[in-house]
Amino acid sequence: MSRFSHYILCFLLVLIGLNNYAQESLIWEDFETYSDGYDYIGNTSSWDEEGTNNSSIVSSAGTGYGSSDEYLLSGAGWDKLKYNFNVTSGETYQIYFRGQLTAYMGGALNFTIIRLNGAGIADDDTLSSANWNTVVGGVNLNNWQTVDISFTANSSDASSATGLQLNMFKNYGNAYKIDDFRVTCTSCPHTSYQNGNWSS
Repeated sequence: MSRFSHYILCFLLVLIGLNNYAQESLIWEDFETYSDGYDYIGNTSSWDEEGTNNSSIVSSAGTGYGSSDEYLLSGAGWDKLKYNFNVTSGETYQIYFRGQLTAYMGGALNFTIIRLNGAGIADDDTLSSANWNTVVGGVNLNNWQTVDISFTANSSDASSATGLQLNMFKNYGNAYKIDDFRVTCTSCPHTSYQNGNWSS
């Protein structure tokens, strides 16, 4: 077998292996393509904000996760960031991002996954809820920490006309930082590229 044939065979084996361990990314956002002060939440259809409504992109050399230059800064005070997404019954999903608190408010920052059942909030169902300290394990002030939440969707989640929503809510305190935000289906069979990169 020629050297070229060996390369082709190795390439095909790697592709097959990657396909077997692939994840489907619903979103993978590192915020690096946005300028300082950009209203990312207000200009992205899957996101919404309540409260102070003053979250924005910060562009400052080397201050993002991994010494990147951009990240999303939440609003200060009472603020709720909301990310909407759809799921498939029986599949497992991971919400994963890097966060940084600038004040000791880990008990006040809550992550809630909600099933949106119709217009208004009266009929919505809370699927999961925990605060920063429970999810992350405490506050390491002014350092990037990992937020990692996984759950398996059921048929009610999948059949919701308006999908699921991640709420990141605090009723007081300083703004917090978000970088490398992603939601992936870890049990789905194929990788897709949607608002992110192939490395999911």
